[in-house]
Amino acid sequence: FGGYLMTVIALAIPLALYTPYVSVRIALCAVASTAFSALLFTLSRASFLGMIGMAVVLGLLSRSRVIWFGLLLFVAVHQFILPEEVFQRINYTFQSASGKEVILPFTIPFVGDTIQVDTSTFERIDVWTKVLHTWTLDPYHFFFGWGVTRMQILDSQFARFLIEIGLVGTMLFGFVLWTIFRSSYWLTQNAESWVVRGFSIGYLACFIGVLIHSLGTITFYIVRIMEPFWFLTGILFWWYVRERILYETGEDPDEVQKRAWQPDLPWRQVDA
Repeated sequence: FGGYLMTVIALAIPLALYTPYVSVRIALCAVASTAFSALLFTLSRASFLGMIGMAVVLGLLSRSRVIWFGLLLFVAVHQFILPEEVFQRINYTFQSASGKEVILPFTIPFVGDTIQVDTSTFERIDVWTKVLHTWTLDPYHFFFGWGVTRMQILDSQFARFLIEIGLVGTMLFGFVLWTIFRSSYWLTQNAESWVVRGFSIGYLACFIGVLIHSLGTITFYIVRIMEPFWFLTGILFWWYVRERILYETGEDPDEVQKRAWQPDLPWRQVDA
C-alpha cells in the first residue's frame, strides 16, 4: 500500500507546482498531505526509502526552490512532527539484542565494518547469497532461470527475477525499464503543457521511488501498485508519442496519426 501512496504523492506535488489554477493547487496539496500521513502509518521501510529517492528526483527535475525549501524544513523539524511509531520502526532495524550481524564491504566511520540488523532486514541482504548459490548449480538456469516460485524469496524483486527468469529475462526487463526512463526524462525536458510537464516529472519521480521500493519487496508483483503504475505508463507514452511528433515535425499530432492510420492506398484514389 505504501508504494501506491508514494505514486499519488509523486504525481500530486509537481502538478500542484505547475498548475496555474489556485483551486487545483490547493486540492492537489490536500491529496498529497493526506497520502503522506497515511504513508507514515504503513511503517513500511521500503516505502520510506522510496519516498526519499522520489523527493530528491522531484527537486532535481523541477528545480523548484519550494520543493527544496520544503525538504530542508522537513529535515529540520521531522523529530517534532513524525509519529513515535515511525522512529520505533526505523530504530528496530538496527537492534543489537536479537538481530543478526552483517559484514559490510567497507568500513563506515563511527560504525565499523559490521552492523546488527533485525532478521527481516538480514533476509533482504542474505537473499543475494541464495542468488549466487543457485547460479552455480546449472549454467542453463543461470541464463534462463528456474521458473516462478522456484525459491522462497519474498522480499527482493530483482533477486527474485534473477532466480525465476534468469539473467536473460532480467536484462530484457531492464531494457523495458531503461526505455521508460529515457522516454519519461525526454518528456520532462521538452513538454510545453503544464499538465504534461507536471505529470512526466511526477511519473519519473514515482518510477525511481518504485525501483528503490523494489529493493525491499516484490513491488512488480503487487497488483495494487502495478495496476496504477502501468496505467500511468500507458498515459506517459501516449503523451510521449504526441510530443515527439510535434517536436520533430512541427505538425499537429492528430493529423499525423490520421495519415498513418489512413494511408493513400490505390483503391482510395479517385480521379479528378
